[in-house]
Amino acid sequence: MCGRYVLEIDTQGMLHSYAIGSDPGFDWSAVYSIAPRTKAPVVREHVDDEGEVQREYS
Repeated sequence: MCGRYVLEIDTQGMLHSYAIGSDPGFDWSAVYSIAPRTKAPVVREHVDDEGEVQREYS
């Protein structure tokens, strides 16, 4: 069984939801059946040396 999932927001919604201020350089629309081989945006979160949460996308 494959692991499909849904991303119900577009590029601007994703940037707003995850508080990412800059333009990612791509445009994303809502997709309701993302398959394992489908390219999809990824938001990575980590804590920097000062203890601040940093988010980046690809």
